[in-house]
Amino acid sequence: MPNAIISWFRRRRVARSSRRQRALSASSAIVKEALPAPPHPKLPSQRRARLTPTPSCDDFVSAANAATANSFFFTKLPLEIRRKILIEAFGGRTVHMDLVYDHPLLPPEEGAFILEDGTWRRPPHGNMNLRFQGGSCDVQNLRLDDSRPKEWAWRSSVCHRNIPGCPPTLRNQPAEDYCRFGQTEWQRVCLTWPGEFPTKCLIGAMGWLRSCRQAYVEGIDILYSTNTFHTASKEMILSLKSILLPQRLSSITSVELLWDFAPFPSIHPQVVKPPLSDMASFHAFLNAIPTTFPAIKRLHISLQGRLYPTKTVDGRTTWDNNIDRTDEILHPVDNFVLELAPNVQDFSLGIPSSLYIHQRDRALKNKDPVEQAHLKQNERHWRPLKGSAERSGYWVWLGQKDFTMPVICTMGEGGGLRDFVGEENWVLYKF
Repeated sequence: MPNAIISWFRRRRVARSSRRQRALSASSAIVKEALPAPPHPKLPSQRRARLTPTPSCDDFVSAANAATANSFFFTKLPLEIRRKILIEAFGGRTVHMDLVYDHPLLPPEEGAFILEDGTWRRPPHGNMNLRFQGGSCDVQNLRLDDSRPKEWAWRSSVCHRNIPGCPPTLRNQPAEDYCRFGQTEWQRVCLTWPGEFPTKCLIGAMGWLRSCRQAYVEGIDILYSTNTFHTASKEMILSLKSILLPQRLSSITSVELLWDFAPFPSIHPQVVKPPLSDMASFHAFLNAIPTTFPAIKRLHISLQGRLYPTKTVDGRTTWDNNIDRTDEILHPVDNFVLELAPNVQDFSLGIPSSLYIHQRDRALKNKDPVEQAHLKQNERHWRPLKGSAERSGYWVWLGQKDFTMPVICTMGEGGGLRDFVGEENWVLYKF
């Protein structure tokens, strides 16, 4: 019997040591992943050739005219008709533009969408390679080539988070856009868009832009001036002026920007936060927008991440949902909106459920305009501003749904989750 007890303690000690080693390895992995990335690619100081002619460049203009002299498209169709055709081809939509530092994506597997029983599986958005469909909608679900080193790479696609012609009350918000992870709602939305897969998920403008100089001049304007650009790349947003030409940034009129950060301390001190997650980076982000997009007319910003503080009771630290420090996040946004240029005609903000519920209830109490999903309306509320005659306020939308639906057993009594959560709060939860 004593030998059995000693053996049991030895096994416990070995198991505890193994768990400690795994924890240290995981911690090392977190630190390793948090190492700073090398500098991202930038515009060269000296361009090899100028593609866009100016009125003073007579040789460029004459060369462009000579190249299209025998083209019926350029010589017979007026500019207005050509513009409408190009907008139908690759304009007037939402497009993803992200610069990421990661391992390269694995190419899609041939025949991966034909299952063993002969049935057809819906392909992922953009022909990406996913670990599994219907799982987590984040970068962890992308299959990457770990055998190759990390590198900076562009990822882009046409946004398919909503079906064509979707009414405003049913549209998914930018915070619920998972196209950059190869996923749409139940992988069905791509099927509703016209065209052939996978090219219909891609912008498809490069062939036209490279055909001739006149095609480039007319096409590049359509690409930047008529599309809404959606990005979640924080490093790119802060340094976009060193990546894109000034004339391209001056053509952009509509953007959707996602800013994922964690301004308050974490309940796990050993966890290394991603870069640019502090409040100072958030302020730098707001300060960079007006100069980065000088011609912007429509702007949506979605704030997401761990946006509520922590509390420590009896040495135990947990998330504190009872402390409202939302104003520390929203007051900088208020000042930002008050200083926006007059050309910004449409500004809106998205915030996660954990912040939205308190702000919406405050708006209801103050009798500010509120629209709610359970009344077949958009889920948003109006945030009034003081001190400005030009901008009386802005709409705050429900963005990231960071509430998880609780598991409740009603024992066959009551209305279940809808009664527990409340019909007006049902939309705040993810499933």
